[in-house]
Amino acid sequence: IFGGIGALFLVLGIVSSLSNWRLLDSGVRREGVVTGLVGTRTAQPRVRFVDTTGRVVEFTSRAGSNPPAYGIGERVEVLYPAGKPERAVIHGFFSLWGFALIGGGMGLAFTIIGLFSLVAGLRAGRRARTLDEQGMLIDTDFTAVERISDDDGVVFFVRSQWVSPSSGRVHVFDSEALRFDPTGFIRPGQRIRVRIDPANPATYQMQMDFLPCEAEQ
Repeated sequence: IFGGIGALFLVLGIVSSLSNWRLLDSGVRREGVVTGLVGTRTAQPRVRFVDTTGRVVEFTSRAGSNPPAYGIGERVEVLYPAGKPERAVIHGFFSLWGFALIGGGMGLAFTIIGLFSLVAGLRAGRRARTLDEQGMLIDTDFTAVERISDDDGVVFFVRSQWVSPSSGRVHVFDSEALRFDPTGFIRPGQRIRVRIDPANPATYQMQMDFLPCEAEQ
């Protein structure tokens, strides 16, 4: 989702930039005057100018600011595509490039986040498949249920441990986060199966089929 939204904003930013470059290259330039300020949080200048046919045109700039970038009565240069004075904009940096910079910046950031999430998901999926194909199932000893508070509420983790017969080292394993307290479903002396990568026991997946499934919210 982040990647899709980011790509959309990025494309819109690029399209806006290309359109502005064309406007700067071939657009009609006229002098206008700020006749008012529109908006409460940000002031968007209302501009009046006369096009090449002698018609009086008035428009409100899409770009606003606080404090106002222009004062009432201030003269500004106006740009518009030939024959389309209703699409006029103020010849100012933020008026021309504000959306391209903000939209393009947001798009780039969202796209990067989306790509990192995608890569992380693909790597997690690949690790899971490798564990399914090459992993070794071991029986571990239940040690505790950990309770942790986060922004969404309280989550629980089942913790177990195992002593490697080859190295004599103790390995500790945690389950995925649970939204319910599993304590009542774990028997004294419970043995919990964990599938590990024999070459790297830090890569593992705890088998949680002894717990009931969490109900859909």
